Amino acid sequence: MRFYVDTSVWRDYFEDRRDNIRPLGEFAFRFLNHCAKSNFKRHAAG
Repeated sequence: MRFYVDTSVWRDYFEDRRDNIRPLGEFAFRFLNHCAKSNFKRHAAG
């Protein structure tokens, strides 16, 4: 399976960004970690 990851997801992860409600960096980390463990291919957009 292949995922195309938008640049904002990478920024959320690397900068550990948050908005007023959600920990965006944590969501990005969980998603990328799941992809790595599942051996999915990741492609960055942008």
